[in-house]
Amino acid sequence: MTTYDWFVGSASKRMMPQGWVHAIGFRSERALLALVAADIDDVAAIDLTAITAHLTLHPIETVEVILVASGTQSALPYTTLTPTNQHQVIHAIVDAIIDALTFGCPATLRVTPHALQWRKFDEQPIATLTMHPPQQVIDTTLHQQLTHACGDPVLMVRHAWDNDAWDCTTIAAQLTTSSATPVTSVDWQHHDDYWVLSINHTTLGIIPGMLTTAPQSPHHLIATRPHVTLTAAQTAATFVFLHEANHDVNHD
Repeated sequence: MTTYDWFVGSASKRMMPQGWVHAIGFRSERALLALVAADIDDVAAIDLTAITAHLTLHPIETVEVILVASGTQSALPYTTLTPTNQHQVIHAIVDAIIDALTFGCPATLRVTPHALQWRKFDEQPIATLTMHPPQQVIDTTLHQQLTHACGDPVLMVRHAWDNDAWDCTTIAAQLTTSSATPVTSVDWQHHDDYWVLSINHTTLGIIPGMLTTAPQSPHHLIATRPHVTLTAAQTAATFVFLHEANHDVNHD
């Protein structure tokens, strides 16, 4: 799945009755990938066949979709929504995926211990992925601060083993001083209970799953290296993890 002609795009869509969907799209001549963070607690309950059916209505190639929960305070359980609102969530996800893949461009990647950022070659931000310690409350105020500092969209997720608190007001400066490398390689593989996504030399491990407790609980995200075998209990309690393998941001 790796080529040297990758375009990166992003999109944000409002969900009903509340919350957002943020997507990062990776496109080459041979493969399409969308990394989607939704303000839905139980992302595993979303009807993925409906998403696939709606995507096939658009004139694009087959898309691989990695869907994760953002863990924000505004997130809602999908199973408690009305059928109408569930359908609106699916449409928001599909629309975000299509836009992120349609409007992509050549990009550079910046990596810090707590964030990844993609930019156009004119330095305009495309998207930012921020990784937060489990004790940090991911709320609307934090998202607005990061969006102001980094540009829209910002995908916020949890990194449970990274317990070091960090100041969101410093993130823009850290990204500015981080070296930029053109996005020339994107590769992903699905293993038994997780995804491994590699962008250039940066590796992210992603475990979708079911939400079992409040979003602020630390065990929602087991941030470990992909080769470590998780117990059944850990997998069941986890809905997403991301680990930047090239930086010492975990505690193993």
